[in-house]
Amino acid sequence: FMPYLPHHEVIQVQRKAQVLLLSVNNVPSAKGIITGKIFEYLAIARPVLCIGPLDGDAAAIINKANAGPVVGFDDLSGFKKAVMMLFKNFQEGKNIVSTSGAEQYSRKVLCGDIANILNEISK
Repeated sequence: FMPYLPHHEVIQVQRKAQVLLLSVNNVPSAKGIITGKIFEYLAIARPVLCIGPLDGDAAAIINKANAGPVVGFDDLSGFKKAVMMLFKNFQEGKNIVSTSGAEQYSRKVLCGDIANILNEISK
């Protein structure tokens, strides 16, 4: 456990991590939960192990960005398989992922998308 850290220090700790854990709350609205943490993780280009609904928005982003495995809340064997795969990749020096789809989630691109939508609706 780590004590409270300022955000800029948290990012440095995340960059040193071998795997980043993204756990979605197991609540009725879980499919629609997207946290800012997802976008920070994608920018770091480390593998992300996501635990949440397989058909949720967070899973879709992680899968589309090719950022790491997604396992369901109650999928213990899937979780074990994902951890073993991530550990094997770590041992082989392959723990930096090529988040090929991550650039579409950058602040610059997302802000551009919002600007385009606002321009369209203001016409």
